[in-house]
Amino acid sequence: MGTFFAWLIRASWQAGVLAAVVYFVQWLFQERLNARWRYALWSLLLLKLLLPISPQSSLSLFNLRVFDRSGTKTETATTRASPTITASTVQEVPFETVRDESHFDAIQETFGITERSPLPARTLVFTPKTPAETIKIPAIGTPKTAGIRVLRAHLPKLGSLIWALGVAVLAWRVIRQNLTFLHRLRAATTITDPQITAVFQKCKSVLGIQFSVELLETAQVKSPALHGFFKPRLLLPQKLIEEFNQEELRYIFLHELSHVKRRDMAVHWLATVLRILHWFNPVLWLSFRRMAADRELACDEMALSQVGEKETKQYGQAIIRVLERCAQTAGFPLVMGILENRDQMTRRIATILNFRQRSQPSALALILLSVLGLFTLTDAKPQNAAEPALKAAEINWQKWSPAAVAKARANGKPVIVDFTASWCLTCQVNNKTSLEIDSVRAKIKEIGAVAFVADYTKEVPEITRELTRYKRAAVPLVLIYPADAQAEAIVLPSILKPNLVLDALTRAAKPGIANVPNANNKTKVESTDDSRPYSPSVPASNK
Repeated sequence: MGTFFAWLIRASWQAGVLAAVVYFVQWLFQERLNARWRYALWSLLLLKLLLPISPQSSLSLFNLRVFDRSGTKTETATTRASPTITASTVQEVPFETVRDESHFDAIQETFGITERSPLPARTLVFTPKTPAETIKIPAIGTPKTAGIRVLRAHLPKLGSLIWALGVAVLAWRVIRQNLTFLHRLRAATTITDPQITAVFQKCKSVLGIQFSVELLETAQVKSPALHGFFKPRLLLPQKLIEEFNQEELRYIFLHELSHVKRRDMAVHWLATVLRILHWFNPVLWLSFRRMAADRELACDEMALSQVGEKETKQYGQAIIRVLERCAQTAGFPLVMGILENRDQMTRRIATILNFRQRSQPSALALILLSVLGLFTLTDAKPQNAAEPALKAAEINWQKWSPAAVAKARANGKPVIVDFTASWCLTCQVNNKTSLEIDSVRAKIKEIGAVAFVADYTKEVPEITRELTRYKRAAVPLVLIYPADAQAEAIVLPSILKPNLVLDALTRAAKPGIANVPNANNKTKVESTDDSRPYSPSVPASNK
Protein backbone atom coordinates (compact mmCIF):
# COMPACT_ATOMS: atom_id res chain seq x y z
CA MET A 1 0.00 0.00 0.00
CA GLY A 2 2.85 2.38 0.87
CA THR A 3 4.56 1.89 -2.50
CA PHE A 4 1.29 2.38 -4.41
CA PHE A 5 0.41 5.50 -2.42
CA ALA A 6 3.87 6.99 -3.02
CA TRP A 7 3.50 6.32 -6.77
CA LEU A 8 0.01 7.85 -6.74
CA ILE A 9 1.17 11.05 -5.04
CA ARG A 10 4.12 11.41 -7.40
CA ALA A 11 1.98 10.76 -10.48
CA SER A 12 -0.63 13.24 -9.22
CA TRP A 13 1.68 16.19 -8.70
CA GLN A 14 3.58 15.52 -11.92
CA ALA A 15 0.27 15.33 -13.80
CA GLY A 16 -0.67 18.66 -12.23
CA VAL A 17 2.52 20.16 -13.66
CA LEU A 18 1.74 18.59 -17.05
CA ALA A 19 -1.79 20.07 -16.96
CA ALA A 20 -0.32 23.53 -16.37
CA VAL A 21 1.96 23.01 -19.38
CA VAL A 22 -1.02 22.00 -21.54
CA TYR A 23 -2.93 25.11 -20.43
CA PHE A 24 0.06 27.28 -21.34
CA VAL A 25 0.55 25.66 -24.76
CA GLN A 26 -3.15 26.06 -25.59
CA TRP A 27 -3.01 29.72 -24.60
CA LEU A 28 0.22 30.31 -26.50
CA PHE A 29 -0.92 28.84 -29.82
CA GLN A 30 -4.66 29.51 -29.55
CA GLU A 31 -6.28 29.43 -33.04
CA ARG A 32 -3.20 27.82 -34.61
CA LEU A 33 -4.31 24.58 -32.94
CA ASN A 34 -7.70 23.28 -34.02
CA ALA A 35 -10.14 21.82 -31.49
CA ARG A 36 -9.21 18.20 -32.26
CA TRP A 37 -5.55 18.75 -31.45
CA ARG A 38 -6.29 20.89 -28.41
CA TYR A 39 -8.23 17.96 -27.04
CA ALA A 40 -5.51 15.50 -28.08
CA LEU A 41 -3.03 17.30 -25.81
CA TRP A 42 -5.03 16.08 -22.82
CA SER A 43 -4.23 12.49 -23.77
CA LEU A 44 -0.77 13.17 -22.30
CA LEU A 45 -2.42 13.83 -18.94
CA LEU A 46 -4.25 10.51 -19.03
CA LEU A 47 -1.08 8.65 -20.01
CA LYS A 48 0.89 10.30 -17.20
CA LEU A 49 -1.67 9.15 -14.65
CA LEU A 50 -1.77 5.62 -16.04
CA LEU A 51 1.94 4.89 -16.52
CA PRO A 52 3.17 2.73 -13.62
CA ILE A 53 6.78 3.61 -14.45
CA SER A 54 7.96 6.65 -16.39
CA PRO A 55 11.17 6.17 -18.39
CA GLN A 56 14.03 8.29 -17.11
CA SER A 57 15.45 10.90 -19.45
CA SER A 58 17.87 13.79 -19.21
CA LEU A 59 15.32 15.79 -21.26
CA SER A 60 12.54 15.35 -18.72
CA LEU A 61 10.89 18.50 -17.41
CA PHE A 62 11.27 17.07 -13.91
CA ASN A 63 15.06 17.35 -14.06
CA LEU A 64 14.63 21.06 -13.27
CA ARG A 65 15.93 21.95 -9.83
CA VAL A 66 12.54 23.24 -8.72
CA PHE A 67 11.22 19.65 -9.00
CA ASP A 68 14.30 18.01 -7.40
CA ARG A 69 12.97 17.17 -3.95
CA SER A 70 15.83 14.97 -2.78
CA GLY A 71 19.11 15.41 -4.60
CA THR A 72 19.95 18.89 -3.40
CA LYS A 73 19.09 18.16 0.20
CA THR A 74 21.09 14.94 0.22
CA GLU A 75 24.14 16.66 -1.16
CA THR A 76 23.88 19.37 1.48
CA ALA A 77 23.56 16.83 4.26
CA THR A 78 26.61 14.87 3.16
CA THR A 79 28.97 17.72 2.27
CA ARG A 80 28.42 20.14 5.17
CA ALA A 81 31.67 21.31 6.76
CA SER A 82 32.60 19.37 9.84
CA PRO A 83 35.43 19.22 12.40
CA THR A 84 38.23 16.74 11.84
CA ILE A 85 39.99 14.34 14.17
CA THR A 86 43.56 15.29 14.96
CA ALA A 87 46.22 13.75 17.13
CA SER A 88 45.18 15.96 20.05
CA THR A 89 41.47 15.26 19.82
CA VAL A 90 41.35 11.62 18.79
CA GLN A 91 40.32 10.61 22.33
CA GLU A 92 37.54 13.17 22.68
CA VAL A 93 35.57 13.73 19.52
CA PRO A 94 33.08 16.54 20.35
CA PHE A 95 29.36 16.07 19.81
CA GLU A 96 27.88 18.01 16.92
CA THR A 97 25.89 21.03 18.06
CA VAL A 98 22.19 20.34 17.55
CA ARG A 99 20.48 23.62 16.68
CA ASP A 100 16.82 22.71 17.23
CA GLU A 101 14.26 19.93 16.89
CA SER A 102 13.24 21.05 13.39
CA HIS A 103 16.72 20.05 12.19
CA PHE A 104 15.79 16.42 12.82
CA ASP A 105 12.37 16.89 11.26
CA ALA A 106 13.99 18.23 8.09
CA ILE A 107 16.35 15.26 7.98
CA GLN A 108 13.44 12.90 8.51
CA GLU A 109 11.62 14.41 5.48
CA THR A 110 14.76 14.40 3.34
CA PHE A 111 15.50 10.72 3.77
CA GLY A 112 11.95 9.41 4.00
CA ILE A 113 12.44 7.98 7.49
CA THR A 114 9.08 7.23 9.07
CA GLU A 115 10.09 6.12 12.57
CA ARG A 116 12.19 7.70 15.27
CA SER A 117 14.00 6.56 18.36
CA PRO A 118 12.09 6.73 21.66
CA LEU A 119 15.21 7.79 23.51
CA PRO A 120 14.90 8.78 27.18
CA ALA A 121 14.57 12.49 27.79
CA ARG A 122 17.98 13.95 28.53
CA THR A 123 19.69 17.31 28.39
CA LEU A 124 23.17 17.40 26.93
CA VAL A 125 25.47 20.24 27.93
CA PHE A 126 28.31 21.11 25.61
CA THR A 127 31.04 22.84 27.55
CA PRO A 128 33.51 24.79 25.37
CA LYS A 129 36.80 26.16 26.60
CA THR A 130 35.02 29.35 27.67
CA PRO A 131 32.54 28.47 30.45
CA ALA A 132 30.37 31.48 29.62
CA GLU A 133 29.54 29.92 26.26
CA THR A 134 27.93 26.78 27.71
CA ILE A 135 24.94 25.81 25.55
CA LYS A 136 22.10 23.59 26.73
CA ILE A 137 20.70 21.37 24.01
CA PRO A 138 17.39 19.47 24.25
CA ALA A 139 17.92 15.82 23.37
CA ILE A 140 15.95 14.06 20.65
CA GLY A 141 13.64 12.33 23.07
CA THR A 142 12.17 15.38 24.87
CA PRO A 143 8.43 15.03 25.60
CA LYS A 144 7.76 18.51 24.19
CA THR A 145 7.77 17.28 20.61
CA ALA A 146 6.97 13.61 21.15
CA GLY A 147 3.40 14.00 19.88
CA ILE A 148 4.56 15.76 16.72
CA ARG A 149 7.15 13.06 16.04
CA VAL A 150 4.60 10.29 16.50
CA LEU A 151 2.22 12.07 14.11
CA ARG A 152 4.96 12.52 11.51
CA ALA A 153 5.97 8.88 11.82
CA HIS A 154 2.42 7.73 11.10
CA LEU A 155 1.57 10.43 8.55
CA PRO A 156 2.01 8.18 5.46
CA LYS A 157 -0.30 5.54 6.92
CA LEU A 158 -2.80 8.19 7.98
CA GLY A 159 -2.67 9.75 4.51
CA SER A 160 -3.25 6.37 2.88
CA LEU A 161 -6.24 5.75 5.11
CA ILE A 162 -7.80 9.16 4.36
CA TRP A 163 -7.19 8.66 0.62
CA ALA A 164 -8.79 5.20 0.66
CA LEU A 165 -11.79 6.58 2.56
CA GLY A 166 -12.22 9.36 0.01
CA VAL A 167 -12.00 6.89 -2.88
CA ALA A 168 -14.57 4.61 -1.25
CA VAL A 169 -17.03 7.46 -0.69
CA LEU A 170 -16.73 8.84 -4.23
CA ALA A 171 -16.85 5.38 -5.84
CA TRP A 172 -19.98 4.52 -3.88
CA ARG A 173 -21.55 7.83 -4.92
CA VAL A 174 -20.82 7.21 -8.61
CA ILE A 175 -22.10 3.62 -8.47
CA ARG A 176 -25.23 4.57 -6.54
CA GLN A 177 -26.08 7.48 -8.86
CA ASN A 178 -25.66 5.41 -11.99
CA LEU A 179 -27.63 2.46 -10.64
CA THR A 180 -30.41 4.90 -9.79
CA PHE A 181 -30.18 6.42 -13.27
CA LEU A 182 -30.34 2.99 -14.93
CA HIS A 183 -33.38 2.09 -12.89
CA ARG A 184 -35.19 5.28 -13.88
CA LEU A 185 -34.11 4.89 -17.49
CA ARG A 186 -36.34 1.87 -17.79
CA ALA A 187 -39.25 4.28 -18.25
CA ALA A 188 -37.60 5.84 -21.34
CA THR A 189 -39.42 5.40 -24.65
CA THR A 190 -37.84 4.50 -27.95
CA ILE A 191 -38.36 7.15 -30.65
CA THR A 192 -40.12 5.50 -33.58
CA ASP A 193 -41.13 8.51 -35.67
CA PRO A 194 -40.10 7.50 -39.25
CA GLN A 195 -38.89 10.97 -40.20
CA ILE A 196 -36.78 11.39 -37.05
CA THR A 197 -35.30 7.90 -37.27
CA ALA A 198 -34.49 8.45 -40.96
CA VAL A 199 -32.51 11.59 -40.10
CA PHE A 200 -30.78 9.71 -37.28
CA GLN A 201 -29.79 6.77 -39.50
CA LYS A 202 -28.50 9.12 -42.19
CA CYS A 203 -26.26 10.85 -39.65
CA LYS A 204 -24.91 7.47 -38.56
CA SER A 205 -24.18 6.57 -42.15
CA VAL A 206 -22.40 9.88 -42.82
CA LEU A 207 -20.10 9.31 -39.82
CA GLY A 208 -19.50 5.66 -40.72
CA ILE A 209 -21.05 4.19 -37.55
CA GLN A 210 -21.99 0.57 -38.29
CA PHE A 211 -23.16 -0.66 -34.88
CA SER A 212 -26.50 -0.06 -33.20
CA VAL A 213 -27.20 3.15 -31.27
CA GLU A 214 -30.53 3.46 -29.49
CA LEU A 215 -32.50 6.70 -29.74
CA LEU A 216 -34.55 7.28 -26.57
CA GLU A 217 -36.71 10.00 -25.09
CA THR A 218 -36.65 10.39 -21.32
CA ALA A 219 -37.41 12.84 -18.53
CA GLN A 220 -34.14 11.94 -16.78
CA VAL A 221 -32.01 14.34 -18.87
CA LYS A 222 -32.39 18.04 -19.57
CA SER A 223 -30.20 18.10 -22.67
CA PRO A 224 -29.14 15.59 -25.36
CA ALA A 225 -26.75 13.13 -23.74
CA LEU A 226 -24.99 9.82 -24.36
CA HIS A 227 -25.06 6.84 -22.02
CA GLY A 228 -23.35 3.47 -22.33
CA PHE A 229 -20.23 2.33 -24.12
CA PHE A 230 -20.85 -1.22 -25.32
CA LYS A 231 -24.50 -0.40 -26.04
CA PRO A 232 -24.58 3.37 -26.56
CA ARG A 233 -27.82 5.23 -26.20
CA LEU A 234 -28.61 8.76 -27.34
CA LEU A 235 -30.98 10.28 -24.80
CA LEU A 236 -33.20 13.21 -25.74
CA PRO A 237 -35.23 15.31 -23.29
CA GLN A 238 -38.98 15.14 -23.58
CA LYS A 239 -40.57 17.42 -26.21
CA LEU A 240 -37.19 18.26 -27.78
CA ILE A 241 -38.16 16.62 -31.10
CA GLU A 242 -41.33 18.72 -31.09
CA GLU A 243 -39.49 22.03 -30.56
CA PHE A 244 -36.68 21.50 -33.12
CA ASN A 245 -37.07 21.02 -36.84
CA GLN A 246 -35.41 18.17 -38.72
CA GLU A 247 -32.43 20.25 -39.85
CA GLU A 248 -31.69 21.31 -36.29
CA LEU A 249 -32.12 17.73 -35.11
CA ARG A 250 -29.62 16.67 -37.79
CA TYR A 251 -27.02 19.01 -36.28
CA ILE A 252 -27.73 17.67 -32.79
CA PHE A 253 -27.48 14.05 -34.00
CA LEU A 254 -24.19 14.73 -35.83
CA HIS A 255 -22.68 16.27 -32.70
CA GLU A 256 -23.77 13.48 -30.34
CA LEU A 257 -22.87 10.71 -32.78
CA SER A 258 -19.43 12.29 -33.15
CA HIS A 259 -18.88 11.31 -29.51
CA VAL A 260 -19.76 7.73 -30.46
CA LYS A 261 -17.46 7.79 -33.48
CA ARG A 262 -14.55 9.14 -31.44
CA ARG A 263 -15.11 6.64 -28.57
CA ASP A 264 -15.37 9.55 -26.16
CA MET A 265 -17.48 7.56 -23.72
CA ALA A 266 -14.54 5.25 -22.94
CA VAL A 267 -12.32 8.27 -22.24
CA HIS A 268 -15.10 9.77 -20.13
CA TRP A 269 -15.30 6.60 -18.00
CA LEU A 270 -11.52 6.51 -17.63
CA ALA A 271 -11.45 10.17 -16.58
CA THR A 272 -14.15 9.43 -13.99
CA VAL A 273 -12.04 6.64 -12.46
CA LEU A 274 -8.92 8.84 -12.41
CA ARG A 275 -10.88 11.71 -10.89
CA ILE A 276 -11.90 9.39 -8.07
CA LEU A 277 -8.34 8.10 -7.50
CA HIS A 278 -6.96 11.66 -7.49
CA TRP A 279 -9.83 13.29 -5.60
CA PHE A 280 -7.34 15.18 -3.42
CA ASN A 281 -5.84 17.11 -6.37
CA PRO A 282 -7.95 20.16 -7.35
CA VAL A 283 -5.71 20.89 -10.33
CA LEU A 284 -6.72 17.58 -11.91
CA TRP A 285 -10.41 18.20 -11.25
CA LEU A 286 -10.15 21.53 -13.10
CA SER A 287 -8.12 19.86 -15.86
CA PHE A 288 -10.69 17.10 -16.42
CA ARG A 289 -13.40 19.75 -16.66
CA ARG A 290 -11.39 21.69 -19.22
CA MET A 291 -10.74 18.45 -21.10
CA ALA A 292 -14.51 17.81 -21.25
CA ALA A 293 -15.07 21.31 -22.68
CA ASP A 294 -12.38 20.72 -25.32
CA ARG A 295 -14.05 17.38 -26.13
CA GLU A 296 -17.27 19.20 -27.01
CA LEU A 297 -15.36 21.55 -29.30
CA ALA A 298 -13.68 18.59 -31.02
CA CYS A 299 -17.10 17.02 -31.66
CA ASP A 300 -18.43 20.32 -33.01
CA GLU A 301 -15.48 20.34 -35.39
CA MET A 302 -16.18 16.77 -36.55
CA ALA A 303 -19.86 17.56 -37.09
CA LEU A 304 -19.05 20.75 -38.98
CA SER A 305 -16.63 18.85 -41.21
CA GLN A 306 -19.68 16.86 -42.40
CA VAL A 307 -22.04 19.79 -42.98
CA GLY A 308 -19.42 22.15 -44.47
CA GLU A 309 -18.49 25.77 -43.84
CA LYS A 310 -21.67 27.06 -45.52
CA GLU A 311 -23.82 25.66 -42.72
CA THR A 312 -21.62 26.88 -39.85
CA LYS A 313 -24.05 29.66 -38.91
CA GLN A 314 -27.08 27.33 -38.92
CA TYR A 315 -25.21 24.75 -36.85
CA GLY A 316 -24.20 27.43 -34.36
CA GLN A 317 -27.77 28.67 -34.07
CA ALA A 318 -29.01 25.13 -33.38
CA ILE A 319 -26.39 24.64 -30.65
CA ILE A 320 -27.31 28.02 -29.13
CA ARG A 321 -30.95 26.94 -29.00
CA VAL A 322 -29.96 23.72 -27.26
CA LEU A 323 -27.77 25.60 -24.77
CA GLU A 324 -30.53 28.13 -24.07
CA ARG A 325 -33.25 25.50 -23.70
CA CYS A 326 -31.31 22.93 -21.70
CA ALA A 327 -29.77 23.40 -18.30
CA GLN A 328 -26.64 21.53 -17.24
CA THR A 329 -27.23 17.78 -17.11
CA ALA A 330 -24.18 16.75 -15.12
CA GLY A 331 -26.05 14.81 -12.46
CA PHE A 332 -24.63 11.41 -13.43
CA PRO A 333 -20.84 10.94 -13.85
CA LEU A 334 -21.09 8.29 -16.60
CA VAL A 335 -23.49 10.32 -18.77
CA MET A 336 -22.05 12.79 -21.28
CA GLY A 337 -24.18 15.90 -21.69
CA ILE A 338 -23.97 19.68 -21.54
CA LEU A 339 -21.50 20.76 -18.85
CA GLU A 340 -20.66 24.28 -20.03
CA ASN A 341 -20.93 27.37 -17.92
CA ARG A 342 -21.52 30.78 -19.55
CA ASP A 343 -17.83 31.41 -20.37
CA GLN A 344 -17.42 27.97 -21.94
CA MET A 345 -20.60 28.44 -23.98
CA THR A 346 -19.26 31.75 -25.32
CA ARG A 347 -15.94 30.08 -26.21
CA ARG A 348 -17.77 27.22 -27.91
CA ILE A 349 -19.93 29.49 -30.08
CA ALA A 350 -16.90 31.57 -31.08
CA THR A 351 -15.05 28.38 -32.12
CA ILE A 352 -18.02 27.22 -34.17
CA LEU A 353 -18.33 30.54 -36.02
CA ASN A 354 -14.56 30.59 -36.75
CA PHE A 355 -14.53 27.02 -38.09
CA ARG A 356 -12.43 26.43 -41.23
CA GLN A 357 -12.22 23.11 -43.05
CA ARG A 358 -8.78 21.45 -42.86
CA SER A 359 -7.95 18.39 -44.87
CA GLN A 360 -4.39 17.75 -43.59
CA PRO A 361 -3.23 17.13 -40.00
CA SER A 362 -1.40 20.04 -38.41
CA ALA A 363 2.39 19.63 -38.48
CA LEU A 364 2.62 22.07 -35.57
CA ALA A 365 0.23 19.95 -33.51
CA LEU A 366 2.17 16.75 -34.20
CA ILE A 367 5.44 18.41 -33.19
CA LEU A 368 3.91 19.85 -30.03
CA LEU A 369 2.40 16.52 -29.02
CA SER A 370 5.73 14.72 -29.57
CA VAL A 371 7.86 17.30 -27.77
CA LEU A 372 5.50 17.60 -24.80
CA GLY A 373 5.37 13.82 -24.54
CA LEU A 374 9.18 13.65 -24.46
CA PHE A 375 9.41 16.33 -21.77
CA THR A 376 6.47 15.38 -19.54
CA LEU A 377 5.90 11.63 -19.87
CA THR A 378 9.47 10.94 -18.77
CA ASP A 379 10.90 11.19 -15.28
CA ALA A 380 14.01 12.83 -13.89
CA LYS A 381 17.28 11.02 -14.49
CA PRO A 382 19.39 10.42 -11.34
CA GLN A 383 22.47 12.63 -11.29
CA ASN A 384 24.87 9.69 -10.93
CA ALA A 385 23.11 7.39 -13.41
CA ALA A 386 25.56 8.29 -16.15
CA GLU A 387 28.57 7.26 -14.03
CA PRO A 388 27.75 3.87 -12.48
CA ALA A 389 31.40 2.87 -12.49
CA LEU A 390 32.22 5.62 -9.99
CA LYS A 391 29.82 4.29 -7.35
CA ALA A 392 31.56 2.30 -4.65
CA ALA A 393 30.34 -1.15 -3.71
CA GLU A 394 28.00 -1.54 -0.75
CA ILE A 395 29.62 -2.09 2.64
CA ASN A 396 29.66 -5.77 3.58
CA TRP A 397 28.14 -5.51 7.06
CA GLN A 398 28.60 -8.63 9.15
CA LYS A 399 26.71 -9.58 12.29
CA TRP A 400 28.50 -8.22 15.37
CA SER A 401 29.80 -10.27 18.25
CA PRO A 402 32.74 -9.64 20.60
CA ALA A 403 34.42 -12.79 19.32
CA ALA A 404 34.11 -11.70 15.68
CA VAL A 405 35.63 -8.29 16.50
CA ALA A 406 38.48 -9.90 18.43
CA LYS A 407 39.21 -12.27 15.54
CA ALA A 408 39.32 -9.46 12.97
CA ARG A 409 41.61 -7.37 15.17
CA ALA A 410 43.88 -10.37 15.78
CA ASN A 411 44.33 -10.53 12.01
CA GLY A 412 45.53 -6.92 12.00
CA LYS A 413 42.37 -5.48 10.45
CA PRO A 414 40.78 -2.14 11.38
CA VAL A 415 37.18 -2.65 12.50
CA ILE A 416 34.10 -0.42 12.36
CA VAL A 417 31.05 -1.35 14.43
CA ASP A 418 27.64 0.32 14.03
CA PHE A 419 25.32 -0.19 17.00
CA THR A 420 21.92 0.63 15.55
CA ALA A 421 18.17 -0.12 15.63
CA SER A 422 15.32 0.16 13.15
CA TRP A 423 13.38 2.48 15.50
CA CYS A 424 16.28 4.91 15.87
CA LEU A 425 16.00 7.97 13.61
CA THR A 426 19.52 9.20 14.39
CA CYS A 427 20.93 5.78 13.48
CA GLN A 428 19.20 5.85 10.11
CA VAL A 429 20.32 9.42 9.39
CA ASN A 430 23.89 8.51 10.31
CA ASN A 431 23.73 5.52 7.99
CA LYS A 432 22.45 7.54 5.03
CA THR A 433 24.62 10.64 5.48
CA SER A 434 27.89 9.36 6.90
CA LEU A 435 28.25 5.58 6.56
CA GLU A 436 26.60 4.28 3.38
CA ILE A 437 28.18 6.93 1.17
CA ASP A 438 30.72 6.45 -1.60
CA SER A 439 33.66 8.12 0.17
CA VAL A 440 33.30 5.99 3.31
CA ARG A 441 32.74 2.80 1.31
CA ALA A 442 35.90 3.53 -0.67
CA LYS A 443 37.90 4.25 2.50
CA ILE A 444 36.77 0.98 4.16
CA LYS A 445 37.79 -0.93 1.04
CA GLU A 446 41.11 0.95 0.82
CA ILE A 447 42.21 0.15 4.40
CA GLY A 448 40.71 -3.35 4.39
CA ALA A 449 38.50 -2.65 7.39
CA VAL A 450 35.94 -5.20 8.56
CA ALA A 451 32.42 -3.79 9.16
CA PHE A 452 30.04 -5.13 11.79
CA VAL A 453 26.47 -4.14 12.61
CA ALA A 454 24.99 -4.69 16.07
CA ASP A 455 21.20 -4.69 15.76
CA TYR A 456 19.53 -3.36 18.91
CA THR A 457 15.96 -3.28 17.51
CA LYS A 458 15.18 -5.89 20.13
CA GLU A 459 17.21 -5.60 23.31
CA VAL A 460 20.29 -7.86 23.28
CA PRO A 461 22.16 -8.27 26.59
CA GLU A 462 25.60 -8.29 24.95
CA ILE A 463 24.85 -5.01 23.16
CA THR A 464 23.42 -3.49 26.35
CA ARG A 465 26.68 -4.29 28.14
CA GLU A 466 28.69 -2.71 25.34
CA LEU A 467 26.56 0.44 25.41
CA THR A 468 26.96 0.66 29.19
CA ARG A 469 30.70 0.19 28.86
CA TYR A 470 30.87 3.27 26.62
CA LYS A 471 28.38 5.22 28.78
CA ARG A 472 25.62 5.30 26.18
CA ALA A 473 22.01 5.07 27.36
CA ALA A 474 20.92 3.86 23.92
CA VAL A 475 21.99 3.63 20.32
CA PRO A 476 23.49 5.08 18.17
CA LEU A 477 27.05 4.10 18.95
CA VAL A 478 29.76 3.81 16.29
CA LEU A 479 33.16 2.38 17.25
CA ILE A 480 36.26 2.28 15.07
CA TYR A 481 39.00 -0.08 16.27
CA PRO A 482 42.56 0.60 15.04
CA ALA A 483 44.54 -2.13 13.32
CA ASP A 484 46.75 -2.24 16.44
CA ALA A 485 44.95 -4.81 18.60
CA GLN A 486 46.29 -3.12 21.76
CA ALA A 487 44.73 0.25 20.98
CA GLU A 488 41.41 1.38 22.39
CA ALA A 489 38.42 1.96 20.15
CA ILE A 490 37.77 5.40 18.74
CA VAL A 491 34.27 6.39 19.82
CA LEU A 492 32.44 8.67 17.41
CA PRO A 493 29.74 11.13 18.51
CA SER A 494 26.05 10.25 18.36
CA ILE A 495 25.51 12.48 15.33
CA LEU A 496 28.00 11.69 12.59
CA LYS A 497 29.55 13.68 9.81
CA PRO A 498 31.42 12.14 6.86
CA ASN A 499 34.73 13.83 7.73
CA LEU A 500 34.65 12.47 11.27
CA VAL A 501 34.19 8.93 9.99
CA LEU A 502 36.82 9.28 7.26
CA ASP A 503 39.44 10.78 9.59
CA ALA A 504 38.84 8.10 12.22
CA LEU A 505 39.18 5.35 9.59
CA THR A 506 42.39 6.90 8.28
CA ARG A 507 43.88 7.04 11.78
CA ALA A 508 42.73 3.50 12.59
CA ALA A 509 44.67 2.17 9.61
CA LYS A 510 47.97 3.55 10.87
CA PRO A 511 50.11 1.02 12.79
CA GLY A 512 51.10 1.57 16.40
CA ILE A 513 48.21 3.88 17.32
CA ALA A 514 47.66 3.92 21.06
CA ASN A 515 44.56 5.66 22.32
CA VAL A 516 45.98 7.67 25.21
CA PRO A 517 43.72 10.29 26.84
CA ASN A 518 44.74 13.87 26.16
CA ALA A 519 44.74 15.78 29.41
CA ASN A 520 45.17 19.12 27.65
CA ASN A 521 41.89 18.82 25.78
CA LYS A 522 39.21 20.26 28.06
CA THR A 523 36.25 19.64 25.80
CA LYS A 524 33.79 17.39 27.59
CA VAL A 525 30.20 16.26 27.54
CA GLU A 526 28.04 16.07 30.61
CA SER A 527 24.74 14.26 31.12
CA THR A 528 22.00 15.21 33.53
CA ASP A 529 21.60 11.48 34.21
CA ASP A 530 25.18 11.37 35.52
CA SER A 531 26.87 14.60 36.61
CA ARG A 532 30.35 13.08 36.38
CA PRO A 533 32.29 14.37 33.35
CA TYR A 534 33.51 11.71 30.98
CA SER A 535 35.30 11.38 27.71
CA PRO A 536 33.19 9.61 25.07
CA SER A 537 36.34 8.01 23.72
CA VAL A 538 37.28 6.17 26.89
CA PRO A 539 35.21 3.24 28.22
CA ALA A 540 33.77 3.83 31.68
CA SER A 541 35.44 0.70 33.01
CA ASN A 542 38.88 2.20 32.32
CA LYS A 543 38.31 5.31 34.42
